Amino acid sequence: MSGVYLFGQADLETRRKVWNKARPLKKNGRKYDDSIWRIDVFGQVIRYDDYGDTGSTYGWMTGHVKGLGQGGEDSPDNLQALHWRNNHDE
Repeated sequence: MSGVYLFGQADLETRRKVWNKARPLKKNGRKYDDSIWRIDVFGQVIRYDDYGDTGSTYGWMTGHVKGLGQGGEDSPDNLQALHWRNNHDE
């Protein structure tokens, strides 16, 4: 791993809840394994095992739906799986 995101790492239970909210990956009529592949809200492909890896093409992390600065909470209900390039936490 060339770049690993260490700030705000989610625990395993939270990570799984957030992962399961991401869209399943379907491409060219093929459905990929949901436990491995998903798509973030911006359409970027993410891979479960690449959580926190900012050096990966498919790395992802948890991001807030409603930012903390706008009154959002640090709970699974307000978190989403985002490709690391799409995560702009406050």
